[in-house]
Amino acid sequence: MFKSIFYLLLIISPFYLGAQSFDVGFKFENGDAAETIIGKRFAEKIFFEDTVRDNLSLNSGFYSCIKKGQILFDFMVIDKNQNIDYDFQTEKVEYDDFLNDEFFNNLKAVQDSPAYVEDLSGSTREIIKMFYPQIEVSQKQFKTHKKLINNTLVRALKYEDLLFNSPFLNQALDFVYGKCVSPDYDSSYFSCDMFLRQIKDENMYRYVLNWMLYNYETSKVLGSENVFIDLALNHLKPILTPTDTNGYAVLGKAESLNPNRMGSTARDFKFKDLSNGVIKNMHDVEGLFKIIFFYDPDCHHCKEVYPKAQALHDSILDRGVSFLAMSVDGNKKTIQEFKDEVDSNSSSVLFGYENEPGDFVGKYYIPVTPGIYILDANNRVKARGLSVVDLRELMKTFVGAY
Repeated sequence: MFKSIFYLLLIISPFYLGAQSFDVGFKFENGDAAETIIGKRFAEKIFFEDTVRDNLSLNSGFYSCIKKGQILFDFMVIDKNQNIDYDFQTEKVEYDDFLNDEFFNNLKAVQDSPAYVEDLSGSTREIIKMFYPQIEVSQKQFKTHKKLINNTLVRALKYEDLLFNSPFLNQALDFVYGKCVSPDYDSSYFSCDMFLRQIKDENMYRYVLNWMLYNYETSKVLGSENVFIDLALNHLKPILTPTDTNGYAVLGKAESLNPNRMGSTARDFKFKDLSNGVIKNMHDVEGLFKIIFFYDPDCHHCKEVYPKAQALHDSILDRGVSFLAMSVDGNKKTIQEFKDEVDSNSSSVLFGYENEPGDFVGKYYIPVTPGIYILDANNRVKARGLSVVDLRELMKTFVGAY
């Protein structure tokens, strides 16, 4: 499985866990071991560890022995010293460590037939199931997310340093959170929070947290951004250091999203009606659903998207759906020009803009324009950050086919 060409990042790996190191001896036969190096496997990359000598001191982890970009063999350092013999002519590797020997000689058989893992020794079985949680899931039915996480990711923390310094962590997270954990907020956040609280190593904690933040920030599942928000507020914020600029940027986004999070009552705001100059409150606009279209009059993309959104609204106007087009620029002249250019005369869209700076700009997370929100009759946020395609599909869900 692992004998393939990999791009080598010849840098010192930043993923040491400060664990105990072990001596690994190498013996090569029928070939020249010059230019042979040891790389530590991490996710899809290999980080340079050391040039090959007779004996190396290595931390726990998953390693590859490489020559000129070609992986000769893989091995694991777990909890003891070991020696490895490699024959260049036969490409045969011999481990004096039973666990390495059994793992690599049976891995393909387990992948072809997962039930085969039960014929292996206890330690090998634990490690393979740690790397491939789908084996455990296929053999058992977990009725609660707590049991699922406890029997997969949490149990894998017995070999925490090995799991972290391996190419398997990402795929284990992808499988458990992508295939097994329910996408609803309660299940997702509970499962993330539960696993994070079991991780002892700081580096692994940060890595897994970042994986979760990205996974839920970019998810298209409604409610996933609430998981992102609470992960940032409850787990990222306490560990930020003054120099962590990227972390503060992520936290800043979460804090901006939080006031109008999915399912919460959207913050009310005042706006001036373009048609008559009357100042109104957003919460007072009636509708079983409200589409709020935040735009910039000078935004070319807004001019392309608006007619499609307005036509969609016209087609469901009889379903009690209101449409508010709110300009983030308070210049009445440019707003009128925008309306004259893109809005049909028959449109019932309510155009508005800020009467006072900060009426809604700053209260709503609008990183780019257009920014589209959907609210229900009680002004609760149903969706946001939508494309027109997203808007069309969601409105079919909310008001029925049209």
